[in-house]
Amino acid sequence: MDRWWQNFGDVGKEILCFLGERQCNSANWDCDTVKYSISGAVAHLKLDDTRTGNALTTKTLSALTDAVVELHGRPDVKVVVFTASGFYFCSGGAFAPGDSSSTAAAEAAGASQEELGIAANMPLACLVYLLNTMPQFKVASIRGQSMGAGNSIIASMDYVIAPEQRTSLSFKEATRGLAACTSWQGVISKIGVMQTRRCVLFAQDVTAAEALELGLIHELIPAGGPLASALRAADERAAEKSLELASGTESERLALKTTGPWGCRTRLLPVPAAVLDSRGPSKHGPLDFSSAVANIIASCGHKGRPSCARLSNEMWPHTNRVMLERAGQHVAVLRLLCQAPRCHFDRPLLNGLLDALVELHKSVGKVRLVCIHLESLPTCTGCFSDIGSDCPKEALDQALFLLQMLPFPVVGIVAGKMTGLGVLMCATFDQMLADKAATFAFAGLSSCSSLCADFLAPRLSEETLKQLVEEGPLKTATEMKALGLVSAVVALKSDLESVLERVCERVSSCAPNAVAQSKAFLHQVGTCTMDLSVLRSMSRHLARFADSIRAISEKDHRPAYNRHPHSRVIPPHMLASPAPVGLLVPSRTSTSLEGSSSGSVMI
Repeated sequence: MDRWWQNFGDVGKEILCFLGERQCNSANWDCDTVKYSISGAVAHLKLDDTRTGNALTTKTLSALTDAVVELHGRPDVKVVVFTASGFYFCSGGAFAPGDSSSTAAAEAAGASQEELGIAANMPLACLVYLLNTMPQFKVASIRGQSMGAGNSIIASMDYVIAPEQRTSLSFKEATRGLAACTSWQGVISKIGVMQTRRCVLFAQDVTAAEALELGLIHELIPAGGPLASALRAADERAAEKSLELASGTESERLALKTTGPWGCRTRLLPVPAAVLDSRGPSKHGPLDFSSAVANIIASCGHKGRPSCARLSNEMWPHTNRVMLERAGQHVAVLRLLCQAPRCHFDRPLLNGLLDALVELHKSVGKVRLVCIHLESLPTCTGCFSDIGSDCPKEALDQALFLLQMLPFPVVGIVAGKMTGLGVLMCATFDQMLADKAATFAFAGLSSCSSLCADFLAPRLSEETLKQLVEEGPLKTATEMKALGLVSAVVALKSDLESVLERVCERVSSCAPNAVAQSKAFLHQVGTCTMDLSVLRSMSRHLARFADSIRAISEKDHRPAYNRHPHSRVIPPHMLASPAPVGLLVPSRTSTSLEGSSSGSVMI
């Protein structure tokens, strides 16, 4: 399978040509927002613009590009150390008016607003590409809250050291109405598409400890004592690490890299069979995941109910196997019901699932969060332990893909024993809350190799999945959290409501259109090798969201999706009863997620 940075040599030359000749290098360096020097085999880059929280202003972005371009041609430099002044490593892109040199040529040529946006975003996209493909080993000492492009710079490092206290990576793009960021190539290639989805669709603030689990941070300076001491210790450890690496051999450094063509551990996202089939007999041409969803819905033979009956109890023929209801405010709940003793996945269940998924895809505007319940019965062998012979593989492919591409964040809530297709479905969730007593069995998945490759492997890696299927051990929820499939292990009976409140608060802050488009964009970018055309596509995508930047540059601007009480996402237990549009105020009740949908979705 192709890697992210295939053909990096040729692509790098194209990018250098696109950027043009650089004027500054280590010999004539004069930038006051970035300090840059080379001492023997080690180069030092220090972000030094504390006034902006070391944001990527045009000046800082250009300076970093100058340094990185030079280092691409300096084989005598073996290690590069990245540090920062102040209390922030990099607070992301700077949207305040400034030097417009990056768009001057486009403006002179009479370019459209979209073309101007592309011209403005391409320099950052090129910088992150060059950072990832630098031949040197990159060590970084980070600090504070990093956001946006700052996260991608961190993800482009081979070894990251951070104080445990007051260090976090915030993925706030969706709260700004942005469906993507040109710099995401660094994050996606480091942790994969599915883990990136988990971060961005819920606007997560990833703590230092969580970043360590994800592989974005590699070493923590323990909390305790003054923050200044911890920051100094991280910088000293980075300097120590750089000298240690510089004294080693080239092969030793390459073996330790975690980025670029030498060290990237994640593979490109496989293209599900349902997507290839949706393109017709030729199965060639560029991938378009939004069109694939539309084509599958049109051809799968399931239409869902009329709009007036959607998300209600009316005209629903699958009540004994699949339950779909609206609950709370802007929340839909989907339940798949096991039947003892085998709890296998049969055609009636598949039909109900496809009807529900088609209906949810048509419910944009009514739904902003989907909760999916999977629970095995005490008397059965596991949740969907096997797949019925009456279930066509093509329909299963379509169902799993439509589930994976629902245009809202999806939270899976699982209890009991997950087996077979139950485990596969868990891999499509954006977040999964697993009961403390939940278990996961992989032994029965040997007969679903293609489905596993399309949906489970991107979550667990091919090597881990192969080991789990071959050895067949029963895994606990805690063990699956360590492997990245489970987001949180909770006591569902006592903790579910409080967890859902936090999830809903996060989703309320995100723009619905950003979430919907972000999934398709991430999968489209995540299935192709990075090159200049992909970078242009990423820049074009971001350019279409120019109005959303107001939420960043204008502190008093509140976007429409988060401006009114009736726009919020509220779990069922916080709504006493339906309220008129515009007058909805959350209040605590004893209503549980297991109850009827008394709280209407308000739009």
